Amino acid sequence: MAAAETLKCPLCNVPFATIADLAAHLQAHQKTTVPEAVEEAFKHEAEERKGRTNFPSIWDWNKDGSTFVGKIVSMRTISTDDRTWIAVECVTPNGGTRTLAVGPKVLARLWDEKKPKVGDIVAVKNLGKPKGKRYYDFLLVVNPEGVSIPSVEEAGKKRD
Repeated sequence: MAAAETLKCPLCNVPFATIADLAAHLQAHQKTTVPEAVEEAFKHEAEERKGRTNFPSIWDWNKDGSTFVGKIVSMRTISTDDRTWIAVECVTPNGGTRTLAVGPKVLARLWDEKKPKVGDIVAVKNLGKPKGKRYYDFLLVVNPEGVSIPSVEEAGKKRD
């Protein structure tokens, strides 16, 4: 090869004096494709998450009443700086969708014991604070007899 000729990387056009240097450089390009693939996977996950994090409004015991009934559509664990809770998206008996926040410790313990899953119908009753206690007490029934709730498709995914 003549002195005026230089080897250039076909990917980034960087010049090299020897074929060995160019070969080592090309191997480095191959290594950087893995993080690029990971970045692409992150972009894809972020796009999917945009659709998943648009929760229906959360059931508010003070405004919406002490009893919640719904058919589980999806469940996700949410972590914040001070706590972790489960966001449960449900179709309600009237065909709307709401999110049940399984955050209070007693409800979370019951949830963990009964292990409801997507497709199950859950009924939760907030019993309030027992006298002299700082926590809220709950009842949880999974798949109560005689309760029928439409699927998301039948309900048309309206929000309460």
